[in-house]
Amino acid sequence: MIPRIKPMPPKELSLHSLPFVGGRSPEGLGKSFWDVPNTGGFQGGKCTGQALAHFYLLHLRHYGTTDDGLLHLIALHMLSNGAKSLTTKGQAIGFFSILDAWLRFVAESQLGSELDQIDPAVLLADANAGLGDGAPPTQMQLTAAARIR
Repeated sequence: MIPRIKPMPPKELSLHSLPFVGGRSPEGLGKSFWDVPNTGGFQGGKCTGQALAHFYLLHLRHYGTTDDGLLHLIALHMLSNGAKSLTTKGQAIGFFSILDAWLRFVAESQLGSELDQIDPAVLLADANAGLGDGAPPTQMQLTAAARIR
């Protein structure tokens, strides 16, 4: 029998109602933010990932997110589910291709004009600082990120 993703009943925390949230996290702390069967192959995974990305976008539209967001947990748990699996690769590509399309739309729209305030040289310096000693981001980057939120 092929495993299925089941609709989730409303929960106290709306993010726990997402159909890909459940089970235990890979670290054993709380829920997994990518509890998706590892079946279907690459193309099936891509289709699944695209559908689940739309669930995530609908959730953002209706409920917002936490201060730190959820995308990092989704990505980490997706990797923990079997980054070498063709199915998981398909799920990741499907999921992130949908998010990429929406991010591109926002970045190219008037909403993205805030991005023009960010100096790429400062961002590159911050990226390189993180490769060294994990220095905190510059004030300019923090200010830009705060405006975008």
